[in-house]
Amino acid sequence: MEYNEHGKLAPRTFFTYAPYVILNTTGLDPFVLDRSIEVILVKSEHTGTSPIAVGGDWDDLREQVHWFMETERVAILEHYNQAFPFLEGRSNEIWAPLEAIAKHLHKDKELLQVKSRLENEKNEEDDSPSKTIRVVLSNLVTHKDYYSAKEILEGLTAYDYDYSPWNEKRLGRQLKRMGLVTSDTKKHTPDGVMYWLAPAPSQTQKEVARHK
Repeated sequence: MEYNEHGKLAPRTFFTYAPYVILNTTGLDPFVLDRSIEVILVKSEHTGTSPIAVGGDWDDLREQVHWFMETERVAILEHYNQAFPFLEGRSNEIWAPLEAIAKHLHKDKELLQVKSRLENEKNEEDDSPSKTIRVVLSNLVTHKDYYSAKEILEGLTAYDYDYSPWNEKRLGRQLKRMGLVTSDTKKHTPDGVMYWLAPAPSQTQKEVARHK
């Protein structure tokens, strides 16, 4: 209700449409999904960081870092620009500035060891569905062919019984989210859904789909 030009309260309609972006890693409720435009963002391999909490007075070190940045910036930027065209994956993009600094200081081998150790620790702690599915597929997919959702689900359950409640629909959503399947690389058969997969399950569907 609002006052109209005559000074009296009267009902008025309002245009209430507004686009929303919903981000999550588990998928949308079917009711919401039917009314949404789904965009799958494929996670790059070996992504993420391993932050370490620190404390203490860092003023002196901060000043040294600032001085170093001002005096060595041009040389470090040159190292960075040499590596940037060849970067692939979010993790490498995150590490690139540190690698440029390390290369300038002739400490790139030491940094590479630290990077490898931290990423291995992260991968060992990763118990996400994406990693579990990749492990199962690496054992199951021996050649390019169609593989049934049933045998993938059996492999998941054998690997970890917590996946026993999963069904074909949930598996399909996860495979699609990982970029391993599309509507063009799956088919429905009397025995259930089947997916075209290649022996390297870490590859994206852009590579897998070349069989078409």
